[in-house]
Amino acid sequence: MPLHSEPVVLALLLAGVALILWLLAGDARSARYPPEAPPPATGLHALERRADGDSFYRWTTGWSRLDLPNPGGPLLLRLRLSAGARQSVEAALNGPLHVRLPLGPDVRQYHLLVPAQPGERIELDLSAPPFVPPGETREVGVVLGEVELWGGGAAPTAFIAAALLTTVALYVTVRSILPPGGAAATVALAMGALLVWHFGGRWVAWTFAPLGVIATLVAPLVAAGWPLALGARARWRAAGSDVDPEDGQAAAPVGGAPPRGGATRRRGGALRTLATAGLAIGGVGLYLAAGVWNHRNVHPGLALDLEIYLRAGRLALAGQIPYDPPELNVIGVSFVYPPPTIPLFAALAAVEPWLAHGLWMLGSVALYLLALLGIYAALKGVGRAGLVGLLGLGLGFAPFLENLAIGQINSLMLFGLVLFVVGHTERRLAWVGDVVLAAVMLIKLTPLALLLWPLARGDWRRLARVAVGAVALSLPAIALYGLEPWMAFARLLPALLGGVPRNPYNQALVAVLTGLTAPGSSAEQAAAWLGRAFSLGLLASWAAICWRRRAADNGAVLACGVAILTVSSSLIWYHHLMFLALPLAWLALAVPRRSAWAEASLLGLGLIQATRPIEFGLSMSPWPAVAGYLILVGAWEARVWGARG
Repeated sequence: MPLHSEPVVLALLLAGVALILWLLAGDARSARYPPEAPPPATGLHALERRADGDSFYRWTTGWSRLDLPNPGGPLLLRLRLSAGARQSVEAALNGPLHVRLPLGPDVRQYHLLVPAQPGERIELDLSAPPFVPPGETREVGVVLGEVELWGGGAAPTAFIAAALLTTVALYVTVRSILPPGGAAATVALAMGALLVWHFGGRWVAWTFAPLGVIATLVAPLVAAGWPLALGARARWRAAGSDVDPEDGQAAAPVGGAPPRGGATRRRGGALRTLATAGLAIGGVGLYLAAGVWNHRNVHPGLALDLEIYLRAGRLALAGQIPYDPPELNVIGVSFVYPPPTIPLFAALAAVEPWLAHGLWMLGSVALYLLALLGIYAALKGVGRAGLVGLLGLGLGFAPFLENLAIGQINSLMLFGLVLFVVGHTERRLAWVGDVVLAAVMLIKLTPLALLLWPLARGDWRRLARVAVGAVALSLPAIALYGLEPWMAFARLLPALLGGVPRNPYNQALVAVLTGLTAPGSSAEQAAAWLGRAFSLGLLASWAAICWRRRAADNGAVLACGVAILTVSSSLIWYHHLMFLALPLAWLALAVPRRSAWAEASLLGLGLIQATRPIEFGLSMSPWPAVAGYLILVGAWEARVWGARG
């Protein structure tokens, strides 16, 4: 099918989904009850104003009954509740559904799915352990805010929008594998079955809406990653030829008289080969054992960062700012990512926790695998053993395993960095790589340093694409939440840039040096200035490298840049070191074997891998990680400055 007909195919597909929605849906009925005009109910106290003066609420007694209209089918019920002045309470909702609602002092928004009822009214009982406020005689239960419900046969607007967005997202994903006709047929069957199943059962409209948002966000990443997988497959097939990938020469023919003394040399070579194989097997075994040790002994004691993201999403869904005030902000505990990330976390927070955790884990593993395949596809002259080693060592890399254990976002970061690098050698991926770099810049600000290379090269089109991508990706957050989150984030920015040098878990050089000194001493100030000078010196060297190597036509310079921007940060948690997978692999595989650079990369990799057993097992400072990334950066600096051109 010609390319120009694809919009027609997609339009027909969307029209088909809309037709299914129309055939399955009837008239929508909804009702909204603010605190000023509550639903017919018993057990509600008088209207009161919140302490902030901007909103109203009603206290319930220990037992209250809500009498709601029945829209004529399964309904979606939304309640805004809190526990008032108490720390926490568990309230029970009984009637057509029986649920227990954990409440805290903050107002929370609950979305409940009520099955169809035959009558004209729906009665729900809300009960909670009552208490008597100081100085009062009345008993109060929980704070009741706004009550909303949707039902009947028609889908809420969020459901319709999510269905259409999911259709587009699935088409983009499947289209990277199948031709337009096959992609359209596959998506039509999948969406038709999904919609019939949803309407044939109970309302799951709210669950479907965030899933549609997530699918819309993930589909372009999967579609962008598919060419990386295809490139890795092509590299694998090319490596299976008769040409030795190490020296580019054909293998020596079998047969013929061996040279004089050949038997002795063969025996010596065989012994060396066996010794080398034994050392390699032992090293890989120790490497993987360190990763397993981390998982059993270190990871269970770490907090789940995904919960920080989900808390921010819940606050956004409740109409609140997800950032803690600067005086309460604790890096590593509070939400500190820029506002463009809020829609993603809000979508995750709107689904069941088990589903959010599963989607996050699956996405992290998939994006990391695509990143490794992209690295392999970008390297030239690397054989099949290189891919096996890259996948084996990469999947056992301790920072990656820790990233999975705590639910961090680093897999997406690494995927974006790799795609940006590959986009410089694969012209068809240039746009995608630039936009994904804009996405990772809007998650963590440090990738902004990579733009120094296209700036030195005068690549204004690439810089414009990154800028357009950053603006486009920021628009949803602005449209949904306004500018207030941006102002709150700006107040946190100085603390983020300053880092936390006294934190024992911070593995940046400035933090390690500061930790060796007494608090408030002149030595502490000297250590802090030395660390800052080191970071500034690295960034200055990166700027000089970009200018000197501006005529280069491969991704080696950018791989060096990833190493520099990772190490020059004033805040390095151990899981951040998984970004070094790109420069480590490039340095180890894209150079002749037995070179000093390859040996340095393996030494740095081993030191980083051994950090946690030494740090936690022997109660020592994380000096192996520092030594490992300093060796890596030193090797890259030597390689880049020693290269010609």
